[in-house]
Amino acid sequence: MLACCCALACGAAPYEVTGPEAPKPHECTATNELSAYLAKRVAGTLRVGGKDNIVFRVGDTELARKKGLLSTQLPSEKWVIRSFGNEVLLNGGGPRGALFAVYHFLEDCCGVRWWSEFEEDVPPAGPLDLPALDMQGRPAFAYRDIYRSESGANPPRFERRVRMNAHGGADLGGAYCFGPPNFCHTFDWYLNADKYMKDHPEWFSLRKGRRVGGQRSGQLCLTNPEVKDEVLKRLLENIEKGTARARKNGVEPPRIYDMSHNDNQSYCECDRCKAAVEKYGLSGVNLNFVNALAAEVAKKYPDVLLCTWAYQYTQPVPKGGVRAADNVIVRLCDTGSNQASSIAEPDNRAYYDCVMAWSKATKHLFVWDYAITFSKGLTGLPFASEFHYGDLFRHYRANNVSGIFWEHEHPYKADMWELKFFLETKLMENPDLDCNALIERFMREYYGPAGGHVLAYRRYLDKIRREKNAFVSWFPQLSAFKYISDEDMAACNRMLDAAEASVAGDAKLLARVRHARLGLDRLTCLRSRSVMFHAPGGNAAEEKKVPGLDDAKRRLREDWPKWIAPYPKAKDLVKKEHDFLAGMLA
Repeated sequence: MLACCCALACGAAPYEVTGPEAPKPHECTATNELSAYLAKRVAGTLRVGGKDNIVFRVGDTELARKKGLLSTQLPSEKWVIRSFGNEVLLNGGGPRGALFAVYHFLEDCCGVRWWSEFEEDVPPAGPLDLPALDMQGRPAFAYRDIYRSESGANPPRFERRVRMNAHGGADLGGAYCFGPPNFCHTFDWYLNADKYMKDHPEWFSLRKGRRVGGQRSGQLCLTNPEVKDEVLKRLLENIEKGTARARKNGVEPPRIYDMSHNDNQSYCECDRCKAAVEKYGLSGVNLNFVNALAAEVAKKYPDVLLCTWAYQYTQPVPKGGVRAADNVIVRLCDTGSNQASSIAEPDNRAYYDCVMAWSKATKHLFVWDYAITFSKGLTGLPFASEFHYGDLFRHYRANNVSGIFWEHEHPYKADMWELKFFLETKLMENPDLDCNALIERFMREYYGPAGGHVLAYRRYLDKIRREKNAFVSWFPQLSAFKYISDEDMAACNRMLDAAEASVAGDAKLLARVRHARLGLDRLTCLRSRSVMFHAPGGNAAEEKKVPGLDDAKRRLREDWPKWIAPYPKAKDLVKKEHDFLAGMLA
């Protein structure tokens, strides 16, 4: 038995962890992870279904073969945990199923929690007495990714522990990933304006009488036949490169290749494009172009999917009966909704309907969604979106969404990042989970005795948002947060003061509570310097002495740098935030 996939408990320990005789890299990871966490969790007896001397069989073991539960016999990423006497089988479909089985066992049966790349909780070592096991599941969405902007030393390992699947090498079972050259905004990657504009201006978008291209300035002319031919040639080359690279790295080849417009709205207005837009709409012109490429790709690579945008000017569904080809993914990007409210509320009706419309226009629907505000200096101000995640993920699943990319940057300063990330990962796996029950569980487990107070603060924010019809967009102004009055700020701070008091003797829990109030503290400082919050006739150059200002400044000075410190590029992040902090805390 190879050491990398068989970790035996030492001495008279009550369990053994084994893998296949010829383990694959991901099976080595799965057995080693199980062994490492069991060593932290178990001291004394370990019983399953009343049996002692437990043997954990991980991956494609002989037990899996006998029971018809090999990775090749199960749907991709389905995981199975099942006990047979004193043997416990942990396996799953494809190269990631066994890992998911192990991580579910550690979380659901052993109480291990991965809150972030830097925070995990493992119950104190002691006896473990489990019932007979018969557990299984499969993630509801095939593609699951959360972009965090700042990550730890080994992001894919953490991502796999919480069952995301967009990154990872052979040791983590590969990934459900995009091939080269990039996973979004790829028109300029295929026909770079700096390289080709001089000799082929007709390949690029016509705007106000001149041709423009480039990631920030223009697009391609999608009705020019030469553009399709040139892009197709490079696309096929990229598929060959992606397949060869995957073979070299011992992982499955990329399934998806992106073909989407640059990050601007300068679409082509030449006569051909104008006529096509009149007939099919901007999204229809884009889809016709991508469908034509997809038809050629399917001849050589029938398993490859092309992915394109429904974003900004291509967000409305096409006209003229155009729909995505069966090997095309449409990735819908929401940039107009109220992040603080449910998708089922009236102010988000447009996006609610858009999801439903696109589900009828494509076989494969992905979404690119957000959990953060982008206005400079305002990232992380408080809004209680977490109570509405269940509605959103269930709406996605009900409308055949099969992939979710979630943009949730800056974990060290985003509003309640750990809570929202926890919900995002759980609901990507199973949108039928009770969102309120998940929130209550998080509050209890992450904040301990302070959880009830923190939960009261978040419920209070959601209540006043609904009462005042507040709207928090992707790029809000500070005025969007006027729904939290001075009286509301004082009420929230009282709840958070009570939370701090309840864990005053526990440094870890106290730090977590301080981080939970970071957004409120930043809002306090911003309000003190904003004329919109001053009394009539007040001086904008002078601070308004809002309640709790001195305490908010003190906490920011003391605690914010501590949450940045664990990141590999902490010095750069601190420098990046320095001017903002200095201005607020002067």
